[in-house]
Amino acid sequence: MSRMSSQPGWMSALPRARTLTASLAALACVAIAGAAAAEGKPTAAERREARAERMFERLDTDGDGRIGRAEMESGQAAWHKRLDTDGDGTLSEAEMRAPQEARIARRVAKRFARLDTNGDGRIDAAEFSSRGERRFERLDADGDGAVSREEMRAAGPGRGRK
Repeated sequence: MSRMSSQPGWMSALPRARTLTASLAALACVAIAGAAAAEGKPTAAERREARAERMFERLDTDGDGRIGRAEMESGQAAWHKRLDTDGDGTLSEAEMRAPQEARIARRVAKRFARLDTNGDGRIDAAEFSSRGERRFERLDADGDGAVSREEMRAAGPGRGRK
């Protein structure tokens, strides 16, 4: 029996998936780097790449530039332990949702703070509309008062946001 056939299916696919993911992330970064550089903010692809790099660094505990089976299993066990907030050795749906809900809550709080320009804890129609106006101005690259398909495509997904 070969070494690969004794592995679970998902384990044997990891090297190919990691290579494909890294290649796709690199392509995406190259394709949108110019737009991101103009804004001075990391793109979504760059943020994903940075997250993947942090995960790799966390899992590559011996620092050899590779993640061995024992390192992967150790990482999975540590992740399970972090998620198991009640310490019962199992994960509930609520425990699985909690980290994502916390990220969403932080994102919403940040967006709310940006929109609540007068700081009263509420977003009125004028505050809400001002964000759309700023986005429109960024998208209307030629300043003609309308956003063309070309301007929208050139901006890319989410590029009118700030």
